[in-house]
Amino acid sequence: MTNKKYNKQVTSNYLGFILFTFVILTSCKNNNAVSLSPVIEKVTLYTLPGSNAIVESYPDNLILITGKNLAGATKVTFNGYSAQFSSVYNTESNIIINVPGKAPNAATVDSPSELTNEIVVFTEGGSVATPFKIILPPPTITGVNNEFAPTGAEFHIYGNYLYKIDKIILPDGTANGIEITKDQIVTVTSSDLKITLPVGVKKGNIILENTFGKDTSNFALKDDTYMLMDFDKVKPTGNIKGTYVLDAFGNYYYKNGILDAGFAYRNDIMLRPEFKDKDFSKGYLKFEFKSTNPLLDPSNNCYVRLEFTSFADAKLYGYNGNTQWRPYQMDAYAKTGFHESEWKTIVIPMTKFPGMTTMPAFGRIVLDLVNIPAGQSELSWSFDNVRFSF
Repeated sequence: MTNKKYNKQVTSNYLGFILFTFVILTSCKNNNAVSLSPVIEKVTLYTLPGSNAIVESYPDNLILITGKNLAGATKVTFNGYSAQFSSVYNTESNIIINVPGKAPNAATVDSPSELTNEIVVFTEGGSVATPFKIILPPPTITGVNNEFAPTGAEFHIYGNYLYKIDKIILPDGTANGIEITKDQIVTVTSSDLKITLPVGVKKGNIILENTFGKDTSNFALKDDTYMLMDFDKVKPTGNIKGTYVLDAFGNYYYKNGILDAGFAYRNDIMLRPEFKDKDFSKGYLKFEFKSTNPLLDPSNNCYVRLEFTSFADAKLYGYNGNTQWRPYQMDAYAKTGFHESEWKTIVIPMTKFPGMTTMPAFGRIVLDLVNIPAGQSELSWSFDNVRFSF
């Protein structure tokens, strides 16, 4: 009995020793794996994982860092900036991460020497760096605040990557244009550049240049090629119960709560040869607009009537299919009310007029302000330079 009890105790102790040893060895093995120094073998675009390694990229591109011992990465930096990433996309051999748009780059520092131009991966086993440069695309122009802005007006150019602009070329009818240098820029951010519009600007495109490249606008300033109503040379043929106003901007169409009856229209636009064979589904309706008082209640029934009518077949092509343009219902005006105290270029894709792909042979365009709310007789909206753009 004694031997059996002793043997049982020895066996139990032996198994416990084996289990204890296994746990210790396994723990050491896991700790060693985690503590191994990380290695970066290459960086590629995530969409092209089998491609050649890259050493530079634009901001916001998704990249794949490939290497060894990358599991449990605690931090990844670009030019010293800590980028956000998810542990879900971090394995022993890979890290999937976006090149951070807010990381320092050549446009945001005073001197290139301030940039490390490298990616650094940090793990519990240490850190590893690899050469990597954040490059910037050329500037792009997406629009302006007022395509018909007068001399001396505050003029905004909107776009992307408007960093360190060296030169702005505005059209003046000559090959060289009007050059605006960086010293003449009033304010600038990555998406909004402000200048004072100089004397002599005429119909044509804008050019922006910086050290990363240049861009030419895909629209022209003061473009009257497809003008419908400018209330100066090209006047409406309609029953105008609004009024013409002449100021520094020229003649324009003005309506308020008292001048609510009548509307502006043109019957002859459909016969103009410049509209022949145009694909209107790819065009835009543009006009300049301003208001003297905000429209505070987005639930009211006031709207701008925008429509094209074909007399030949009695078809009506209205904004959003119902003719009613209600800009005050846009999210941007939800709290402040709809108010544009300075002239602003409104751009509406012709796809907002369902079914109108070609110009009707006979018909008209109608522009009207309808159902001005009671008690808001001071409300006034002004329109000018109603035109197409292709």
